[in-house]
Amino acid sequence: YSAWMKLRPRITRELLQLCLRRNVCFVPGDVFYAERPDYSTMRLSFSTSRPEDLREGVARIRSAHAEVTTSSSTLSALVAATAPAGA
Repeated sequence: YSAWMKLRPRITRELLQLCLRRNVCFVPGDVFYAERPDYSTMRLSFSTSRPEDLREGVARIRSAHAEVTTSSSTLSALVAATAPAGA
């Protein structure tokens, strides 16, 4: 079995790298598209996982997601703060 998730655009690959550091993995959804890949999707497989392992995996993904979105928000704020007036 698997579940599809849709995230904020273009964070899936960065999220995957952080998840791998946490020993949890998912498949970026864009690899399942023949044309016009959707880079904001991910596929989570869970058919052979125990419920306690799923809970732990989701907690790790949630932690990685929080890190990605925090760093992205911080970067966006920094870019906006340093942009020339009127840009």
